[in-house]
Amino acid sequence: MAEMTLTVIPVLITTLIVIFVWTLWRKNQEKKAGFAVVDERTALNEGKAARITVMATGYFMLGLLYYVFVSENYELGLPILETAWALIIAVLFNSILYIGLRWHFERKVDLV
Repeated sequence: MAEMTLTVIPVLITTLIVIFVWTLWRKNQEKKAGFAVVDERTALNEGKAARITVMATGYFMLGLLYYVFVSENYELGLPILETAWALIIAVLFNSILYIGLRWHFERKVDLV
């Protein structure tokens, strides 16, 4: 298990760096070609998705906080949530919610 972790983590970090550099390079090429990087509709969609994500993530984190408090202080038989897993769950919730909301608002015709 430890050997797998030692190989998976550097591969994931390298993959993320490569994707980040490729995305920056692609956006720079589009900007040089004269394309609009972000149009008004995309900016509105991303802003609306970001506002909803910030609020929902705040409430989700409060829910995790209450769950941790209840599971550690009361004998209800709930599994105790470790800090690392709580962070992983929160980051995944935040990322997936934002991507899902952006996708939903891009497909939606009416912006109101």
